[in-house]
Amino acid sequence: MKKTTKKNIRKAKFSLRRNAFQVYSDLKYFKPVWQLVNRKAIKSFQSNRPVLSPAQERILNQLNADGIATTSLEELFPNKNILQELTEYLKKRSHREYQNFKKPFLIDLIPEVPELGVEVPFFNLAIDKTILDIVNSYLGLHSVLYYYNIRKTKLSGDALPTHSQNWHRAPQESKNCRVYIYLSDVTEDSGPFMYVPQSTKGGKYAHVAKQTSRTRGYESAEQIEAKVVRSDIMTVTGKAGTVIICDSTGLHRGGYSNKDTRVMSTFGYSAPSFRENINYSYPESLKEKIASTPAVQQVLNPKWER
Repeated sequence: MKKTTKKNIRKAKFSLRRNAFQVYSDLKYFKPVWQLVNRKAIKSFQSNRPVLSPAQERILNQLNADGIATTSLEELFPNKNILQELTEYLKKRSHREYQNFKKPFLIDLIPEVPELGVEVPFFNLAIDKTILDIVNSYLGLHSVLYYYNIRKTKLSGDALPTHSQNWHRAPQESKNCRVYIYLSDVTEDSGPFMYVPQSTKGGKYAHVAKQTSRTRGYESAEQIEAKVVRSDIMTVTGKAGTVIICDSTGLHRGGYSNKDTRVMSTFGYSAPSFRENINYSYPESLKEKIASTPAVQQVLNPKWER
C-alpha cells in the first residue's frame, strides 16, 4: 500500500473519531442524555449520600448560587496542618521543575503525567472525603478525578495575556467542579484566579462567551468586561492555604503575574462521561491502599490504571 494511501486512511480515521467525539460532547449537554450515560454514578451517589458539615453546606450553597465558593485548608481541616504538609513536600522537590509547553507562562512542579500514590499529600487531599463530599453533592453523582497538577507562574512582563490568562470556559460537560489551592500568598500582582459568578448554565452571564464543546473560547478582558458589570467580576486574592471550589464551565481566567509568582494546585472532577487525555497514572494496587468507600473507589479514572 502506498504511503499516501496510508496517510489518507489515518487522516480519515482521525476525522471520524473527532466528529464522533463532537457529536457525543454535544449530546451530553442535554440533561436526559447526561443522566443516562452517568446513571451508575448517580445511583451510587444517591445510595450513599453524605451528611455535610455546616462549613460544607455553606460552600455547597454558594456553589449552587454562584458557581464558586472560597474557603481555606484550615476551615476544611482544622488543626491538621495540611498546608505545612503540602509545602514541605514541595520543598523536598524544589529541584524538580518542568516547563509547560502548552502554556509557556507556567512551570509544572510535578511531571505532566504523574503517578499517584498515598505517599503524596496532594493525592491524599484530592481523594479526601471532606472535599469529595462537597464536589459530589454539587455534581449529584460520584465523580472522577480528571485533572491533577501543581504549577507555578512565571512573571509575564510586558507580554499580552495568552491561553488561560484570558477569559474562557471548560468545554464538553455542562457541569464540573475544580478545587484550586493557593500554595503561596496571592495578591492582585501574582496572577490571581478570577471568576464571573453566575456565569454557569442558567446563570445571569451564561450567555456571555457561551460554552461550546468545540473550543474553550479564549476572550480578552476587554471583550468580557464590555458585557459583564465590572463589580460582578470576582478576583480571589488570599494567603497560602486559600481554597477555591468552582464550576469551571463558568467564565474564569488567571495566571497573569506582574510582580510576584503564584503557586497553586488544581484538582478537577467531573462525571464519568467526561473524556480527557491522560493526566495521571496509578498502579492497580493503589485501590487497596485508599478508603473503601464508593466515593473514593470510584474517583480514580479506570482508563488510566497501568
